[in-house]
Amino acid sequence: MLRRLPAFTRLLFRLGNPNPDTRAASAVEQFIATLREPDRARAAERVQTQFAYRELVPTLLGKYRPTRLKVPTLMLNGTKDFALSPAGLGGYEPYADDLRVELVTDAGHFLPEERPRLVAETAHRFFSRLIERQSASQVPLTEATR
Repeated sequence: MLRRLPAFTRLLFRLGNPNPDTRAASAVEQFIATLREPDRARAAERVQTQFAYRELVPTLLGKYRPTRLKVPTLMLNGTKDFALSPAGLGGYEPYADDLRVELVTDAGHFLPEERPRLVAETAHRFFSRLIERQSASQVPLTEATR
């Protein structure tokens, strides 16, 4: 669908990316161009389909409710994300030991494409702090996250 219906893909990209600078026609076309390659388009479609049917629907139906998230986790979410509104991000506290949600002002759903530097720098800081915390405690990271 992504390859055969580029107009649909353009619409998703524009909905998920509220920043006019990063959704300029050239950026949208560059995004679409990668999906014109059949293997890439097929891979992207499979990932989305697998996520939708094997993860999203079961998650919404409560599959993971009895499971506790034990690993330190950071979630970045755009304040203008059309698929996951910041208003719907609460309620995780009883299910996670160390989950932080950081909102990215005026950003949408496709953060790596829209704000690649911010995503990379935030991930680097997050993992660096984990390593520092692990070093300070002298507990192997694999044991610290059990």
